[in-house]
Amino acid sequence: MSEKMQPLDPGLARRKPISCCKLLTWTVISLLVLTLGWFITTFLTHMRNSFRSPHQPYYQNASIEEVKNRWTVVQPLVDKKQAFDIGLSVWVRGPSGESGDGDNALETPLFSDIVFRDLHTTDTLNTTTVKFKMPNARFREENLTNFDLRASFILIPSSPSPLDHLKNFSTWKPASINVSPVRTWPFPLHSSNDVGRTMIDNAIESFGISEPLIQFHPIRSKCPPTDEQDEDDYDDDDDADDVDENGHSATNTTSDANDPLKPNILRTTNGMPASRMHPYIVTRTHLRIVDEERLYNRKSYNKAHNNLKQNSCGQRVNNVTQPDEYLCSRNFQTNGNFETRLEIDSSDRTTLPTDEAELAKAIAKGMGSEWFYAPYLSVYNHGAGPKDLKPIEVNREKCGSTSSDAEYTEVEWKVSFSSISPSRLQFADIIAPVMDENTMNQSEYKISEAHAKAEMLNGLHGHRFNEETHPRRRFVLSFVIVCLAFISSTLNIIYWYTRTTTYSLSILGIGLIVAGDLMPLLVTFGLAFTGSTWLGAIWGFFIGLLFEPKTLLQLRTILQLEFGGRSKGLWVPRFWKLAPTHKERASERLEAQISWLIRGGICISVLAVYLFFSPHNIMLIAPLHPTPSPEDLTVATIWAQLADAMTVSGVLLQRLFNQHAKLFSGKYKSAVCIVVVQCILTLAQYVPHVLGRIDGRPGFSLHEGMMTLLTFWMAWHAWMFKSVPQDVQDLDLE
Repeated sequence: MSEKMQPLDPGLARRKPISCCKLLTWTVISLLVLTLGWFITTFLTHMRNSFRSPHQPYYQNASIEEVKNRWTVVQPLVDKKQAFDIGLSVWVRGPSGESGDGDNALETPLFSDIVFRDLHTTDTLNTTTVKFKMPNARFREENLTNFDLRASFILIPSSPSPLDHLKNFSTWKPASINVSPVRTWPFPLHSSNDVGRTMIDNAIESFGISEPLIQFHPIRSKCPPTDEQDEDDYDDDDDADDVDENGHSATNTTSDANDPLKPNILRTTNGMPASRMHPYIVTRTHLRIVDEERLYNRKSYNKAHNNLKQNSCGQRVNNVTQPDEYLCSRNFQTNGNFETRLEIDSSDRTTLPTDEAELAKAIAKGMGSEWFYAPYLSVYNHGAGPKDLKPIEVNREKCGSTSSDAEYTEVEWKVSFSSISPSRLQFADIIAPVMDENTMNQSEYKISEAHAKAEMLNGLHGHRFNEETHPRRRFVLSFVIVCLAFISSTLNIIYWYTRTTTYSLSILGIGLIVAGDLMPLLVTFGLAFTGSTWLGAIWGFFIGLLFEPKTLLQLRTILQLEFGGRSKGLWVPRFWKLAPTHKERASERLEAQISWLIRGGICISVLAVYLFFSPHNIMLIAPLHPTPSPEDLTVATIWAQLADAMTVSGVLLQRLFNQHAKLFSGKYKSAVCIVVVQCILTLAQYVPHVLGRIDGRPGFSLHEGMMTLLTFWMAWHAWMFKSVPQDVQDLDLE
């Protein structure tokens, strides 16, 4: 039974035909979006694969059990089942003239022993402390290198190991260079082992690595002040331009101008002022082994190994007369596991041909041997923070200093070891903390800040400075807080953009908040306008307004302004003031019921607190960082204090009016929930069980405490009171 049509029911509206222009436009937009999405997806996939498998073309896509002829693949020497030890040695170069000169001076071992035993690639972070006493004689000289004090590391596979049946090995470094020793012999140092080196010992040392333990940074001069200082000795700005990513000066870093690649590894003080290039000992080192167990195709591996061997250490480089150890730069993307190839005897004479000719052919093909690649060891170049750099107590400046140099330096060297995947290895290099050139010459407060940053960035890829800190939690918590702040700010902009009524808003309170937000911009504009850059000040002011959308929208709402334009050939912008509605007039009368004595008392009291007591400097929770020096403190001008006082007063007046009207306004309730969570997470940063002890943690000031209390008061209002509609029409309907 069909329903009867209502007399005034117009029925279904006719559907309009789709415009061809709209159809074409949306088709083009859709194709562009799909194309862009395809490019982004392809790029991200390529980046992921290059991080996870940087040597994908060389892999053998099979497990060792699936390989019929093992001599056709190259296997890992160290896999998850293979145990190994880590040996460590420390070497110091003697003064020039002792059995050599400059870089060729005799090295003296200070320590050489096994520091980690029975490790596996599945182990997490292992740490130890090595103590040694270093003579300072070398470091009084004018020309120093970062290799004057160096460390070397070797990996010793535990028996049983394929290395027990070593037949031959090939290394990437050319035989023509003098390679620095990586362990003492006999090993450990001062041991009574008189057995000569074997081929296995040489193979182990071939994939050992050396790392400098000296960095050069500025230091405060020990010379007594003079009446006239020669300011033309060097230019700070010029030196700052010649600083590499590790904070070293790259100027005059090599004693041989014909070796252009030496600065990649070698750092020297040649030609640099002593106070600008003072030697510091690195007292924290992080050693890593790349956890790589995939098989390589033997032919592809041999090609990569031979190519690396023929081009390493400065070979085939223009202007380089002969290879040099300091030109043997390493990175996993280029070198990878191609550095050392090991041939292991796996021959079973019962399965090999008995005919000599056939036997020779079989051996030439690789039958009777299995091939292994050595693990890739590396030291993280950014694994030490500023607090881990110890200045050597010597005075290299030529002046009549009264300070006496120490003969020795006692060093406590923190060494850590961990396994790391290829992707995390490259990720660690991307997020490496870069230390400013003058960090070591700054106050303890600035050094503590830089060290805390280095500690967090190191912790992201598994290098924790100590067990009491949790850098990953700290990063995640900080990231969540930043995301919540962004979401909350976006919701606030949307709220005030859609707000077209002043009902339940404290006009005075919101006005004070707007004034507090605009105060820094107005002061900056005024100072710049009185100077010679008045035109730039005007542009800067208007550009600054664009970054305050919420403030401008709040100002539009409380002034009841409307913007628009009319067109008579041209669009003419205009704005006008809207007449208040009945509800808005009622809201103004309701706010007027709150005594001016109360409202004025709040404003005067808050202003007095900020001007006379400076709540930013009153700490409710004491900071853990050192006391800032006067130059570290940002001068809290009277204008900044006034802006904070206006903001706090405005928030108090808005909350007071909401309490009086039993209504909630000023934010979305969802935004209030986000801000509350943000405050709780901020307070959680001060709980030791959450983030541990952070030496650079700032304090919690009285200003932050007041804003937190106001946030929780606002949350209580949002929970108890009803929200008002955003739009005038909706308000009238209500």
